[in-house]
Amino acid sequence: MNAVHLPRCKGCGYPKPGTGEFARDLKVLAVGEPEKTPTVRTGFIPTKKAKRLLKSPEERLNKLERRFLERLKGQPHDWLGIQAVTLYLAFDCRYTPDFGIRLGDWQAFYEVKGPHQWEDGMIKLKMAATAFPFWNFYLCKEDKQTGEWTEELVRR
Repeated sequence: MNAVHLPRCKGCGYPKPGTGEFARDLKVLAVGEPEKTPTVRTGFIPTKKAKRLLKSPEERLNKLERRFLERLKGQPHDWLGIQAVTLYLAFDCRYTPDFGIRLGDWQAFYEVKGPHQWEDGMIKLKMAATAFPFWNFYLCKEDKQTGEWTEELVRR
């Protein structure tokens, strides 16, 4: 049986739909001629592994979040979680804060944002502050010139 080159997406490794060979790619070729093999729809196995999922939480952070993590590690805390908590806000709507910190009975979540912010991220942060009023939610930004951090308490 000859190997067939499949046109694949560079990002995920799945066969590209819309190509002329996509329907033929759905056939599972057994030993024998392709004409005698029935057409079966199967799931595709990506050629590239999801490298982001294999990394530790600290390795998944961007540069800005890593700088803020170093700042948090210098502060006293009982527990420090890196994207460890996912909050259920509504049907099919979840929010994962960048950092969670606990010191005694006090618990807070930090969201680190750069100069460009997505609107849905800000809306989810405000929804989380409203839905969970017993926790503090902070929006953290770094000033590029001075390197100082500002922590803004998100109001309910």
